[in-house]
Amino acid sequence: MDEKEVYGNEVRKLRDSMGMNRKKFCDYYGIPYRTVQDWEAGKRKMPSYVLRMMKYVAEKEQMIKQLTAEMKAAAKILEFEHAAYLRDRINKLREEK
Repeated sequence: MDEKEVYGNEVRKLRDSMGMNRKKFCDYYGIPYRTVQDWEAGKRKMPSYVLRMMKYVAEKEQMIKQLTAEMKAAAKILEFEHAAYLRDRINKLREEK
């Protein structure tokens, strides 16, 4: 397997890990469709720094998605705790009457 095929396989793995078809992947990174197609087919050599940058961006995007999910989960917990606090407060006010 030559260098072009190795990089092509890496691009395909990255695209698959992101859950994107080739069109979405190209649009996301702003790379012409034919270029990615040639990289994946091993017809064109891709600069190694481009692959590193693409992986870096994908990694950071995944971190953002994970943090967003964690923040949403934390917000739901806080909302539930706030609702429980309000219920307790209302019950105490009713008992004072």
